[in-house]
Amino acid sequence: MMPQLRAIDSPAIGLAYIAGEWSNGPNIVRVQLTNYRDNPVVDIRLWHQEGDLLKPTDTGIAFHISHLADLAIALDEALFVAIEAGLISPWVCN
Repeated sequence: MMPQLRAIDSPAIGLAYIAGEWSNGPNIVRVQLTNYRDNPVVDIRLWHQEGDLLKPTDTGIAFHISHLADLAIALDEALFVAIEAGLISPWVCN
């Protein structure tokens, strides 16, 4: 099943599509497609709550969208190895 993309419009970054996010301790991990200096990028970053606002931290990585397929293949291989090694259950994968 394809994830539900959520569009956000921020004056700081413009239009972004949040492909996924989940809790990681006190932070949120967010995977989004956005623009940086007029270039399409994939941004995987920790965000934290400041009052009512969710703000990005410096911890993360952003790279040109042309590398997205390579990242997907590498993550798929890592997932396979982690399941085969018994590090995670295949049933926890959504």
